[in-house]
Amino acid sequence: MKSQNYLPFKYIEATKLSRQELMTLIHQQLRPELSDLSVDRIAALIEAREQQSDTYIGNGTMLLHLDTTQLRANRVLIINIGDKMAWQSPQGPSQYQINHILVLAVNQNLATDMGRIRQLMTKLVEEDFFAQLHQAAGQHQLASVLP
Repeated sequence: MKSQNYLPFKYIEATKLSRQELMTLIHQQLRPELSDLSVDRIAALIEAREQQSDTYIGNGTMLLHLDTTQLRANRVLIINIGDKMAWQSPQGPSQYQINHILVLAVNQNLATDMGRIRQLMTKLVEEDFFAQLHQAAGQHQLASVLP
């Protein structure tokens, strides 16, 4: 995970995933820190946030939120899916075809990273950010794209 001057992130290449396989992948990436949380509990936390508003942010990208006080460090998982997958957000009007998933895994009690999280959220509204995200091919290139 990259952490110097950046919100720590991990880039993951994946093939087409089901929703359950995605939740399992998130669980695996956040272990052992979240070993007390089951895959189903992680899915429930993410889906609770999805009930608040649509998590599709455009350009084939979903932004999933996992907020739990069990995290010792805030981080972002960037999952690049080789083949687009269908995603139905509870708040969305239709199914989306996505090829990138950003998982914002945060502990709101860790105020030290909140500035970097706000910077990332600001970057997400910039259209060229998505072009850069889609062109980045791995961990090294993403370090230059992320705030």
